[in-house]
Amino acid sequence: MHGRVSSASGYAGYFEGGHNYFEGRVGIGTSAPTETLEVNGNIRVANNADILGLDRLVGSSSLNLYGDAAGGPDLTIALDGRIGQRQAYSSVTFNIRGQAPEKQLLNVKLSNGDNIFMVRADRVVVVTGDFFVNNGSKNLRIDDPLDPDNRSLVHNAVEEPGMYTFYRGNVVLDAHGEAWVEMPAYFDTLNTEPTYPLICVGGYAPVYVAEEICDNRLKIAGGREGLKVSWQVSGVRNEAYARDHPYQDVVEKEGSERGRYYYPAGQGMPEEMGTNYSVSAGAGEGSATKDEQRVDSAAARP
Repeated sequence: MHGRVSSASGYAGYFEGGHNYFEGRVGIGTSAPTETLEVNGNIRVANNADILGLDRLVGSSSLNLYGDAAGGPDLTIALDGRIGQRQAYSSVTFNIRGQAPEKQLLNVKLSNGDNIFMVRADRVVVVTGDFFVNNGSKNLRIDDPLDPDNRSLVHNAVEEPGMYTFYRGNVVLDAHGEAWVEMPAYFDTLNTEPTYPLICVGGYAPVYVAEEICDNRLKIAGGREGLKVSWQVSGVRNEAYARDHPYQDVVEKEGSERGRYYYPAGQGMPEEMGTNYSVSAGAGEGSATKDEQRVDSAAARP
């Protein structure tokens, strides 16, 4: 079938009602389609559209999805794998921009509807459950107060093999060489197994904990009037979640992590033995499988 029209508002072909069947390949904007349907140009779909088995994007364009006709695309997928939501993709792989009054930019849920990861528009990230950092550190970065224009100040989180809480402060001893330290009202309920390091400031005295924490307060004694004492109290979390999920500092690797390493170079192993390593989809038939690489690399390990 061949149709031609000279008017921009006319129809070269018009099909109405029923089912229309085309055998072979159909080209729109091209006379030599290489796929069942090949479109050389933009596609606009009104209302809902189901795309089943999208194999690949070719050329120099991107896939743009619109929630409505106004404004820019709501979701853009670039050929290099970058994804942008409600703004053009940039140098990052996944880019999201929120619009007021929306609060949740990204929400990852389990099949039962429970939230496990949320990114909010007010710059708050919520993680429900455990959070793991493989090899790296948990850092805080702020402007360097001595040179905020040119430098950053980076502090690392304290690592401990347990679910601990920390409280600290200073107290001045009274005329009897004693002082009461008031803890937060929730301390007794939240914590168990408290410890009490004490340090004298400006002098020495055999200070000690005269009364352990009870009713959210502890008593320090053994000093002299006016002596400053720095104290620190550490406890072990004892609320319902902590009791139901006791902390384990040594755990068995499971599934695909077995026989692989979070930092393979530190074990004298190749990058392919990393837990995050993925074999390229374009690997040839002669490429070794993951299990074969694991066996070969393990055999070669000194």
